[in-house]
Amino acid sequence: MKLPLPAFLRRKRRATLIYRPGTGVGIGHILFAQAGFQAIAEKIGARFLTTLDNTLFAPHGREREILESCFRRDPSCTATFGIEALHEALAGRKTPGTRLLVGRDDLGRRSEKEFPGLRNAHFLDRWDDERISLEVLSRYEIVFIDNITAESRLTDLCPPMRPLLWPADRIAAAARAVSPDAPYLAVHLRHGNGEHLHGRAEGTTGTFGEYMARIADRAMNTADEAGLAHIVCLSDNADTARDLAARTGGTAPDPGHLPDKPHMDYFRSASSAADHADRLEKVLIDLAVLGNGARIVGAPSLFCHAAALYGPVDRMRLYAPDGRVDRFAQLPRPEAVAGARPVTGSRAP
Repeated sequence: MKLPLPAFLRRKRRATLIYRPGTGVGIGHILFAQAGFQAIAEKIGARFLTTLDNTLFAPHGREREILESCFRRDPSCTATFGIEALHEALAGRKTPGTRLLVGRDDLGRRSEKEFPGLRNAHFLDRWDDERISLEVLSRYEIVFIDNITAESRLTDLCPPMRPLLWPADRIAAAARAVSPDAPYLAVHLRHGNGEHLHGRAEGTTGTFGEYMARIADRAMNTADEAGLAHIVCLSDNADTARDLAARTGGTAPDPGHLPDKPHMDYFRSASSAADHADRLEKVLIDLAVLGNGARIVGAPSLFCHAAALYGPVDRMRLYAPDGRVDRFAQLPRPEAVAGARPVTGSRAP
């Protein structure tokens, strides 16, 4: 017997949930967030629209090309991709109080410039745990998620999650070709370029080296406990992957297969469309190798969360500099949760 939907999920019009990633966010951020927001859309009975357009990975006008050449859609993916679909959904007349923008207070104006249909939309800060719920989201005809991950309260709402996009078959084959034939542990240390995990200066080389040593120890202990003889070391920096391999007795991809500079510069410095596509393919091979690991150990990174979607998610553990241990979809929360702030004079009721 099919149970009736809760009252807050019954509506005359089907709602639309939109996720628009920002220009500079990483591919792991995008893939993880898209999976989370599709799960939320399904829970509130909404259609899900998203895009890669005008991100580092799909310069404006190349989204369809990138999707077709570098990814394959998961059979369960119900999302509609394309910047045109977002503009179409936000066009036309709107009834006051039917649109909600969830995001960062300092990014609200940017969304309005790109999508005038968001003017006067209600606003909720992404950290407003007390107000963000499936019931609140379901009250609106359009929920627009701006450049954030499925974090804080949203993370609690979205599991179970499934990937929307997998690396294309040729990329998956390339990942297998550079991986051990036997099951292995994959370890990933983000921002080997010397930056802190959140983009701020890490400090001295010694400090970063001490942290790398801790990650290496965790990787070796986990591999021993799981009976895994092989450790594959990955990073967004070839030198860090090499150093991790030296510390763990593992292996690292050939330096030509990993970035040699921070990800924004890595993609923006591409000399041509073909060079850009080649760089994206290398990053996706890195993602696939990580996702194929029988165990995943690393520093906190949405790249690791995205990779974990390609298998049992409970095989991943991430170790923060402060000793915090994160499992899949456990993301850090701020020390103080921000309250809802109106963007254009209105507040989500």
